[in-house]
Amino acid sequence: MPQDMAGSGAMGARTDLPGWEPYGREPLPPGEDAANGAGPAGRSGGVLPADIAGDESESVGGVCVQELEEVLSSLAPPWAAVAAVPIAAAEPLLPEETSFVARAVASRRAEFGAGRTAARKAMARLGVGPFSIPVGRHRAPVWPVGIIGSITHAEGWAAAIVGPAAPGRALGLDIERNGRVTEEIAETIRAAGEGMRPEEAASLVPTGLEPDTLRFAAKEAAFKAYWPVNRHFVGFSDARVTFAPPRIMLSLGAMPLHGARALPFAHARVGTLAVALVGIG
Repeated sequence: MPQDMAGSGAMGARTDLPGWEPYGREPLPPGEDAANGAGPAGRSGGVLPADIAGDESESVGGVCVQELEEVLSSLAPPWAAVAAVPIAAAEPLLPEETSFVARAVASRRAEFGAGRTAARKAMARLGVGPFSIPVGRHRAPVWPVGIIGSITHAEGWAAAIVGPAAPGRALGLDIERNGRVTEEIAETIRAAGEGMRPEEAASLVPTGLEPDTLRFAAKEAAFKAYWPVNRHFVGFSDARVTFAPPRIMLSLGAMPLHGARALPFAHARVGTLAVALVGIG
């Protein structure tokens, strides 16, 4: 599930849907905290050096660090780096980050800390850092100059993807518990006429992915990639996931990202986790 976010419809303050997260760039003034966020194929793969891969012994929900990181790396663009961290293994925040969760409950502080830990580990795999990652006005991570990235957390895990900033690049990552999206939530995230025929649903059976969970995660990943580039909020109704076996397509309709309406979209299931990643550039 994403980190540091709230949002709504055409993108105002959405606090009604679990897992929604806004993306800004400017850091919050010292003393303000981010405790009120809703918190809820065919690629060559990103950077995952063997000598700094996650500890195989760390396992949450039947998924180990190495397994999750290998899947994330296989989905990522070749210029990006990934990392995953059990929330229980979060490292201490840097001094510049502590004020953002000073008034948060312990579980929120742990999620926030694990997300920053994962992001710093991913940046280290690019040979960058360690840097602090403050919170923007829209409760988004504020990345160091020259870096783009995305943070997510769910089911005891935090994960991050980062890469060198360059024209035409964008990254968005979301992880959800597979099957967490109820019919009530699904109705709020589907665009008009967006649904699935039985034969389309059947195409997902081999993957074990629940269709509306994948739809939710795909749209979250798209929104995370979109905001840092265009500084404009988009709603769930602005994105559309089309199941057309053997392909699953993600599009933004009239709101292109780097000129593209159809977005490169990779997905996978890792144990009980559904993973969606948008990587452009």
